[in-house]
Amino acid sequence: MNNLHEKDKFRSPESARHSQIVQNYLEEQERPLNKQVSFARYLSVVDKEEDEEDHNLRDQKMKEMINEFLAKSEYRYFKAYFIDQTAFDDARPEPPKSIRTEFERILSYCQITLDVVTMSNIDSAIRITPATDLTAINYYLGVLLPELPTFPYSFYHNFRIGKFTMCGDITLESAKHKHHFESKFYGWNFMIDRQQTPEQIRRHFYHTVCFNLMKIYGYEEFDYTWSKLTHKVPEYVVNLLIEQEEHPEDHVDDKINPKFKQGFLSARCMIDPLLDKLEVFYMLVNQPDSVIYHEDKIICEKANLLKDLIERFDPEGITVEWWRERGLTPKK
Repeated sequence: MNNLHEKDKFRSPESARHSQIVQNYLEEQERPLNKQVSFARYLSVVDKEEDEEDHNLRDQKMKEMINEFLAKSEYRYFKAYFIDQTAFDDARPEPPKSIRTEFERILSYCQITLDVVTMSNIDSAIRITPATDLTAINYYLGVLLPELPTFPYSFYHNFRIGKFTMCGDITLESAKHKHHFESKFYGWNFMIDRQQTPEQIRRHFYHTVCFNLMKIYGYEEFDYTWSKLTHKVPEYVVNLLIEQEEHPEDHVDDKINPKFKQGFLSARCMIDPLLDKLEVFYMLVNQPDSVIYHEDKIICEKANLLKDLIERFDPEGITVEWWRERGLTPKK
């Protein structure tokens, strides 16, 4: 009979689960063709399997909770009026207060709290204004709620986010603190005065997820790998694109050599290297075929780099099945 690993003697022998695991371990080791492993190794495999099973059950429960609320008449009318714009009323209706209650319940289930900034915060780098309009908060959360189950429970568990923060806006006070500003802007902060349309709200959510994925793996290292996939946009081209934004009627874009546009989803992405990454991720999660099989091979490479990043972050939840549900067509 094998001896148990020394550190496991502190596990409670009274536990029915522990006793069953010990019994199973000993039976496995007594089988002549089985490879001999330590109890600690055996236990780590069992714990991993149980964690995955627990996460799958929690993911199913989270989606059931959200879908149940989304099916309620009060939310369906909210969606029809504010998101789909298929319902009309003489007076603008108030988003139901139950949205925030449900949103907080879902976040709590994922060990995340909802915080609301009530006072302005100003320093030498950034300015954060409060979120004082409760109606705007409910509207924002109502748009964001259906996006939460895009990612599995294990995804949020791995992030250990802590809290979502609602504020008015976050603005840069000094250009030399740009990186600090970006960390705050995409630090699970949601701005009711800046992101007001459903598209803006959804985009900011997915941009935030992408930014924090890159941050976990080391933004500078990821940025270096990304930069090797494409060319540096000449300064005069950047200036032309900025001019295009200021005077779109001048069609400045026509003056730019098409070769400089290769590898970018939009002119804005050519100006902003961070936005370039965030936009590819947004399309990857919401319309994966559009970037994985893009006619521009550089965009395909960028999309696959981000695909690899998200899969390494959560191999338990980001599976072939998850990609299929997102709409990714398998390679033939």
